Amino acid sequence: MKHWSFRRVLAVLVAGNLLLGGVLFTVGTPAQRTDETTPPPALPAAVQELQEKIAAGRHGEPYALALSDEELTSVVEYVLARSPNIPLTRVTITLTDGKVIADGVTRGLAVALPVRVTGTVGARDGRPWAQVQDVRLGEAPLPAFIRTQVLQELNASFDLARYPLPVTVEALELRPGEIRLQGTIK
Repeated sequence: MKHWSFRRVLAVLVAGNLLLGGVLFTVGTPAQRTDETTPPPALPAAVQELQEKIAAGRHGEPYALALSDEELTSVVEYVLARSPNIPLTRVTITLTDGKVIADGVTRGLAVALPVRVTGTVGARDGRPWAQVQDVRLGEAPLPAFIRTQVLQELNASFDLARYPLPVTVEALELRPGEIRLQGTIK
């Protein structure tokens, strides 16, 4: 039972990859919708505009993207609606000085549990980077032996350089309630 619990917790935490990189993955990767009965959530207008520029092949064109907490939450909802294998729902994003906080609720388990993932993101050499700093079940920290393993696994899997993004990210700034990205379309 102990091994199952760790795997379940790890599966929930891996979903943090999606939460912290949601905007970049949404812009760069068309997702498959699996539930045809529910209309997908709408992406913020700025993200839709950037997708259209990418689709039109406007290579080398600079872009600037500013998203509020609510808009970034909409991006996450959009991605989660197309990814039923991610065991999270009701995710909200809060941006503070230098931190991204993602709060959600597990789905598919016998009991719904609140999950909080805290991390940082930035840009270096034209690519985004992310690091998860803390994972909690609601306000409760994970036991130290699980927390250490989960953070190591999560951060090892969080190499954003592995993903073929159609944009460079030259600047990424977190402000309270807003994330700003600048770069060029590849």
